[in-house]
Amino acid sequence: MSFLVYSIRALVILGIVVCLSSATTTFAQGGAQALDLKNSTYLSHGDFVYFGSPNYEFGNTLTVAAWVKWTTDPGSYVNNHNEHEGRWANILTIDKHNAKDNGQFWLQHTMSNQKFEFAVQTTSGRSYIVSTTEPEEDIWYYLVGVYDGSLSSNRMKLYVNGVLEATGNSVSGNIATHSSADRLLLGRLPNGYRLFSGEVDEVRIWKSALTEAQIRQQMYSKSTVGSNLASYWPLDATSGTSVDDQGPSGVDGIFYSALVDVHSYSTSTISLTDDDKMWQINTWSGCTLKTVAGAGVDQTNTVTSNTTVRLYLQSLCQTTPVFDDYGTTTNGGMTWFGIQKESETSQWIASEAPIGSTGPGGELQGFSDVVGLHPGVLTSYLSSILSIEVSSINDGDRILLAHNGAQLAPTQSDVPLSVVSRLSRVWKIEATTSGTVNGAMIFDCVQLGIDATHAGDLVLLVDNDGDFSDASSYYGSYDEGQGQYYIGNVPFEDGFYYTLGTQSEFNTMPVELTSLTARLQDGAVVLQWRTATEKNCLGFEVYRQNGSVNGAWVKLGFVDGSGTTDSPREYQYVDAYPGGAHCAYRLKQIDRDYRSQYSGIVTVAAGGAAAATRVDVSPNPVESEAYVHVALARDAAVTVEVYTVLGARIATLCDQKSLYAGEHLLPLRVSGTMQRGMYILVVKDNTRILAAKQFMTR
Repeated sequence: MSFLVYSIRALVILGIVVCLSSATTTFAQGGAQALDLKNSTYLSHGDFVYFGSPNYEFGNTLTVAAWVKWTTDPGSYVNNHNEHEGRWANILTIDKHNAKDNGQFWLQHTMSNQKFEFAVQTTSGRSYIVSTTEPEEDIWYYLVGVYDGSLSSNRMKLYVNGVLEATGNSVSGNIATHSSADRLLLGRLPNGYRLFSGEVDEVRIWKSALTEAQIRQQMYSKSTVGSNLASYWPLDATSGTSVDDQGPSGVDGIFYSALVDVHSYSTSTISLTDDDKMWQINTWSGCTLKTVAGAGVDQTNTVTSNTTVRLYLQSLCQTTPVFDDYGTTTNGGMTWFGIQKESETSQWIASEAPIGSTGPGGELQGFSDVVGLHPGVLTSYLSSILSIEVSSINDGDRILLAHNGAQLAPTQSDVPLSVVSRLSRVWKIEATTSGTVNGAMIFDCVQLGIDATHAGDLVLLVDNDGDFSDASSYYGSYDEGQGQYYIGNVPFEDGFYYTLGTQSEFNTMPVELTSLTARLQDGAVVLQWRTATEKNCLGFEVYRQNGSVNGAWVKLGFVDGSGTTDSPREYQYVDAYPGGAHCAYRLKQIDRDYRSQYSGIVTVAAGGAAAATRVDVSPNPVESEAYVHVALARDAAVTVEVYTVLGARIATLCDQKSLYAGEHLLPLRVSGTMQRGMYILVVKDNTRILAAKQFMTR
């Protein structure tokens, strides 16, 4: 039996109540649309979305994400607006409608639009951080702002295309308390201009802090990852002005086609003027006029007709408008109106954002963990097993890669005559390119358990229909220092399938690891693991990684194995001097013929376990077996159970088992009672639920 590698993701309920706040939530694939905000000149600007005043009740964590693309030059955009309305072009913000920069968060640009900017306001003050990337016209960027007030450092993070570009630490505590004056807007500052001119897609807000791995997983997928999703706007409509929230908060918005600041108001003609505009005559006849900021906020009226600068209204304004202060802020409550044209459809366009079509009927239906290559991103990593790269890519091109979720185990089905076996896992590409694109695939042989002796027998199989019996073969080279198998000049074609084959036998290790835990005890870290069976096992090397996930792994020591046995065996190793605030550990199991393979990773924090109990399951969806990762905040006797979504308990993984504070790994096998569908994994002690997570079986 293979030496099983652990990486985890899971979910929880109590009785028949399903707790979805920690779940990996999947939404139906939409029509692959995007929202186009046509704000290129101040004479016709005004496209934005108004969501009102939602109270998300933020704590000390927040994540905001969106795909964006400028459709005009960001730098020159600042200067072609009267009163510099194009500065700090805004993506998504909660700010007060009657006072600038006094809200909760801002995902926007710098004053000159030369960088991206993420700002938050907390109970300790307001702070912002700035990207290194300089946005260019007609290039898609995935922006993610993260705040985690529980951290001692790097509480603010800004990611561009999955890469951490900026951190900040000058504010702490909770996100500022919601105010009745707060307004959520997309494409515009709630109390001014800061209009963004371009396309926006896949906008989300979480009440949690996503990790870098989760951000990269989310980047190319319409399926939401992470816990505590608050709102999700897929922006997949084709008509109308409604902007629907498919997240649990249900914060729907309205698209407005024009923004009006008042220069004069006449009660005799029941009209108001905005001398900065150049509207088409009567283009707004019959449209709803809503006060979106300032005096009279959220009141509505109707436009009966219009000239190039004047709107005639059906009735007098309920609140007399406060006139434009021309940037002097002398009238802090100046009135802003939005014009809603319900017949407008030009704002909805086909999206070219690099998002995999994993939904029904999509090219990548049934595949998961999508990664991509596109302008600005020439290398992508699919977990720790496979990376792909190209030397260059044309504007508008995109290449997306996903896998079928199968185990990294050998199979002899549908292989060419020259190949003995291949991986059960298969990758597939969805591509939109202006011509043939060739690139490289790099496999991590260490994670696959393939040593230098067998690496020379590897071959990449490429096929256009997924039947590899007639696949084309591509050969590469093995880098022993990096433990990588590199295949260059691989065709990245739409609809092509890829897998790794061998002309000998895949290296499989005859040790079954059933648990691996790490706990802090008197300043030392105690590692304990258990095997169910062993065959020809020489022993285990113990490795530690301090701090960054990209840090070096250091060999700590060696623990003898039990040779060959069908009985369970338990092992322990004590790291007396962890030497860091956060440590990760893994094992390297070595056979007596010196074949080897790494285990999964467990972590422990100095001063105790994690701040809260967490649970995860991997892989998810589950085919036959997976592994449950439980991180306990304190010592506890826990029960881990599997429930249906209707609340029926169908399996117990452990019952009142005494576990130390720290991380633990448990096997999960699909039984005959678990048909294909959705299930809930529950971790609880004798008094309450500690954590919960959702998973699927195929």
